[in-house]
Amino acid sequence: MWPFIKKIQRPKAPKYDAQERELTVSVTNMADYVRVAEILPLDALSEFMNRYCELNVEEIHSREGCVDRFEGDKIFAFWGLFETEKHSAQLACEAAMAQIQAMKRFHVWAAERGYPCPGIRIGINTGQMVVGNMGSDQRMGYSVMGKEVSIAHAVEEAAKKHGFEILVSESTAGNAQGVPFGEPVSVDFAQESLVAYPVCTKSIH
Repeated sequence: MWPFIKKIQRPKAPKYDAQERELTVSVTNMADYVRVAEILPLDALSEFMNRYCELNVEEIHSREGCVDRFEGDKIFAFWGLFETEKHSAQLACEAAMAQIQAMKRFHVWAAERGYPCPGIRIGINTGQMVVGNMGSDQRMGYSVMGKEVSIAHAVEEAAKKHGFEILVSESTAGNAQGVPFGEPVSVDFAQESLVAYPVCTKSIH
């Protein structure tokens, strides 16, 4: 088990221990998931998605990330809960680039079984968020929330609009040393117009 997972798996964790922290959150979304779900039998879809999640989560965990939750094909993760040598933004970007490479292995595995070979899009944002145990007495989850999490969603949507695999907010780009970025693009969020930067990767679509 990854060390950071042990740190947050405390028995009888208090219900309201949420705290405000600067974190980096990523949203990974599979391209053409609806088509994949339509053409694969349910047993094959289960195998397909489990392998997809396994490879992506491995890259997230190996770079100090914490997987928040799964929603269908989406994987939510965050960085910055514990002190690390690198900034959370840099770790998230490195994980995203590793995820793109992991998808190449996924495509080999999928092709061998006659499964589709979709790409992924990843949106990343850094900012002040609330993190902690949230939920009810019947079901509790350790999660993040706040405006900056919603911005990560918007950045991922912009990645789809502009055709990028990885797109990061301005606050993330400013804290990710050594990561190759392309020219900025606009991101629509509520009544705001934000700026985001694509991470330079070779397309796998």
